[in-house]
Amino acid sequence: MLEITLWDQARVREEESEFLGEILIELETALLDDEPHWYKLQTHDVSSLPLPHPSPYMPRRQLHGESPTRRLQNIVVLTLPKDGKSSAYFKE
Repeated sequence: MLEITLWDQARVREEESEFLGEILIELETALLDDEPHWYKLQTHDVSSLPLPHPSPYMPRRQLHGESPTRRLQNIVVLTLPKDGKSSAYFKE
């Protein structure tokens, strides 16, 4: 099972990171074809394993022209290639 959780990291140390969603992928049935596949983020299933903690706070760099309130959409594109090196990116 591959579990991916997506968090909006806190912008200042005093805030908490916000859980945006998760994806649970059964590797036995996953498409391992070197092609990207879209996965919609889901809310956390409380009957499953406990939600992992977000990564520790690290100051963020704000890109030129980036809005501090900008949010990502809830779509993740994940590629599970045959060689085992996965990659993911988030649709904005």
